[in-house]
Amino acid sequence: MLALSLMVVGCLNDAKKTEDEKPLQLVQQEDKVFALDTLTNYAYLVGKLFQNDNKTTYAFYNEAHSSIYVYDYESGDLENVIKLKKEGPNGVPVIAMTYLIHSKDSIFINGHFAKDRLYIVNQKGEVIYKKPTDTINSDDSNLLIDSRFFEFDEASYFSYPLLHTNVAFLQPQMGKPFPLRVALNLTTNTLQDAYLDASMVIPKYEDYLVLSNEKRGDNLRTTTAGKGNHVFGSSQISDSIFEFNNGEFVKGYYASNPKITLGDYKAHYESVSFIPITIGERSGIQAKNSPNRPPYFERTLIDLEGEWIYRFLVEKTELEKVAGSGYMRNKVVEMSIVAFNTKTKKSYTFKYPEAVDLNVRLWHVFANKNGIHFPILDQESESEKRYHVYKIE
Repeated sequence: MLALSLMVVGCLNDAKKTEDEKPLQLVQQEDKVFALDTLTNYAYLVGKLFQNDNKTTYAFYNEAHSSIYVYDYESGDLENVIKLKKEGPNGVPVIAMTYLIHSKDSIFINGHFAKDRLYIVNQKGEVIYKKPTDTINSDDSNLLIDSRFFEFDEASYFSYPLLHTNVAFLQPQMGKPFPLRVALNLTTNTLQDAYLDASMVIPKYEDYLVLSNEKRGDNLRTTTAGKGNHVFGSSQISDSIFEFNNGEFVKGYYASNPKITLGDYKAHYESVSFIPITIGERSGIQAKNSPNRPPYFERTLIDLEGEWIYRFLVEKTELEKVAGSGYMRNKVVEMSIVAFNTKTKKSYTFKYPEAVDLNVRLWHVFANKNGIHFPILDQESESEKRYHVYKIE
């Protein structure tokens, strides 16, 4: 009897061990669907998630009709359409491609191609705050504040009176690192010191600067993801992400695909060239990736709850010609997803879902506790916006 009892206990322990060691998988869930009106084209909208008023909100901007559509994420019901006027006292004469819903009556808008204008509107589209940000004062001698463009990402938030966000076109003095995140005081119209800069997330930053100044090519992109003052930062060719709390470095963690070798700074710059292009009557330049470009991370995002950080690793690309033009574009042919758990500080690598287009615009992808939401490019119905959802289980 004792032997039998020990055997049973042993089997239970083995079962528990097997269960504990069961590898995590990226499992497809039920599609998430939002009904659209006849004024909205599903192919062009960029959906975002916000947590406010103790609920999850799904929203997108309809540029053609200057409106922000707001849905209850859980039910999928459309709750409000915020019509933005172009003129008058409530005029918001910008393309609201980047916005932050702090609450239903506090929606921050920074205009695309109008980088020195910041607006806050309520649920009726009435302007409750507007200010040219080029008049902002700063005591930080490291910054030239004549031009800036706030980029509201998953790590952006508002805690009165400070607006914490990514920033672009905020140029440093010669030899100073590029600022990545700043805090804008709305009551004093003051730009606080940058509390995260490029030198803090790009290892061997001086070596990178030398190549950057020599090549004058495709700058190394950096990303930040987090909640509140607790953020993680990295660059597109770094196998690590770095943790910061209130701007202070905490620790670095490995967060990459162990089977893939990323390129160094030299390989990164030498694999990208710029060629002149003409489309119709318009001329410009196009970044062209070499077929042997080393793997790189195209995007990093964090879920709404701040538990999982997802890094999309482009392992291989090839050039293809766009039909009917001389324009060449880079086509992704191999990609994986690296998921980093902010609680356990462990990373996992998953195969990119076969049902998801490899060339979906990753800036249209978002995540929450239900999983990663990938927009479907070839959905059958035009009266809805449909997402494939994949969850780590």
